Amino acid sequence: MTLALIRALLFWLAAALSSSVLVAGCALDFLQVKAPPWVLDPPTDTALELWGVGEGPNLEVARTAALRAVAARLRVSVSGTVERSVSVANQSVYTSEQSQMRETVGETEFVGVSIERTARSANGVHVLVRIDKRALLQDTRDRLRVLQQRVQASLTGLDTQTPLEQARSLRSVLPEVEAGLRLGKLLRTLDPSGGEQAATAQLENVRALALLAPGRLRFSLEHNAKDAKVASELAEFLASQGLKASSGERGLVLRIKVDIREEILFDNWACQLQIGLEWLDERGQLITRRQHQVSGLSLSNVQQACQEAVSRFGRVIRTAGLQAGLGLPL
Repeated sequence: MTLALIRALLFWLAAALSSSVLVAGCALDFLQVKAPPWVLDPPTDTALELWGVGEGPNLEVARTAALRAVAARLRVSVSGTVERSVSVANQSVYTSEQSQMRETVGETEFVGVSIERTARSANGVHVLVRIDKRALLQDTRDRLRVLQQRVQASLTGLDTQTPLEQARSLRSVLPEVEAGLRLGKLLRTLDPSGGEQAATAQLENVRALALLAPGRLRFSLEHNAKDAKVASELAEFLASQGLKASSGERGLVLRIKVDIREEILFDNWACQLQIGLEWLDERGQLITRRQHQVSGLSLSNVQQACQEAVSRFGRVIRTAGLQAGLGLPL
């Protein structure tokens, strides 16, 4: 084969490869979907409407993504900052929202939602949703009103209850109080001139009472002299939880009974404590019981082994807390 023929073959091969790459590139450009302007620059929220853009493999997923974007803006509007960037690469749209919040309005339930526009995307479909702001405001106000009524009904007769009963009643409504406060924050974001301040102020007062309720409880300990170290550990833990020792007034009573088992295991002293706890309310009625079993080891003597068991008991109740550790029903 002559040199001229080889050069000619190489020239035609290079030309063929270039044509293939060009055709493939044109085909890819043809398959890619160009995002419409409303995806890159969605409508601005107004006094009557909220707008959101979302993308997903189908219409429902894209609609949900659009509502989440609106909810994220509302949460950040309460207190925080948001950085939103939209970029286009190879005709695909990438949206990122990053928020730093000191407080949120929780999950937002939307009403008055309509899908205004749709368009094909590289990942399925783009959706533009519109939310009727007046309908959202009315629905949120109605939900706040219902929560307020539930809280008020649950706290009827609070002044006739014992301190423990009051603490339990107040703590039981905390989830609804928190939900109401989140709705109040959302309403202030949607309509700063609204009149929900009084309602949320009442809920704030209930929350403060609920959080301070354990500090109003008084307790005393009943135990034998041999159980003094366990009693001391319990007194220290209760004080750390806000409960105060009784100074004569009637309060809660914690009865303590400790059974001690001592033995030698492989040249080590072992001490096992079976700790029984009984809570009595301000009227002297049994509330609940708890049992704990802890062990300690020592190379020196049984006293150190028992002290190790007491220390382990203290760690157990601190990890578990008042309700799980001691059975106090708050």
